[in-house]
Amino acid sequence: MVFELGCVADFLVALFLSLFAVQGIVGGITKVSDIVADIAAASREQSMGIEQTHQAVSEMDQITQHNAALVEEIAATAASLQDQASALEQVVQRFRLKDVHGHTTPATGVRKQQDLPRLVATLA
Repeated sequence: MVFELGCVADFLVALFLSLFAVQGIVGGITKVSDIVADIAAASREQSMGIEQTHQAVSEMDQITQHNAALVEEIAATAASLQDQASALEQVVQRFRLKDVHGHTTPATGVRKQQDLPRLVATLA
């Protein structure tokens, strides 16, 4: 078998060009593979971030529900205290106090801080 030098040279050029093209394709596939790996890593991080956000929102929801229950409890306590204060005021109305001039006044008139010494002096 005899090969012509020109044919062998053309074959070698085509072979090297093919090898160069295959190397370019392999390099492109490697770049695409790296990009896909980066996307997968970013997706995992994003998923973890979403999970943390979900957990934080769930905790905030629990705290909000707890706070709402406390507000209801405080409102009920305030209403009860209001009822007790009204009942106490009715009881105190039975008492009469004398001022420094000897005049009697209902005890419910004592509502200010400065009236307290007069109340204490009258009760003593």
